[in-house]
Amino acid sequence: MRPADAERVFERFYKADPFAQGLGLGLSLCRLIARKSGGEIRLDTSYTQGARFVVTLRV
Repeated sequence: MRPADAERVFERFYKADPFAQGLGLGLSLCRLIARKSGGEIRLDTSYTQGARFVVTLRV
């Protein structure tokens, strides 16, 4: 995935692969929960062996 599209995966109903199962809500809900908890979630675009998401939460 291009780094420019990394933010799009957190949009509701967005699916990078239209043939994949699911509604495209999971990452949107994860971001909502992280933000409500005072944190953040992002896609690590430097990782190339799949997908890696970095979650930062306040302690």
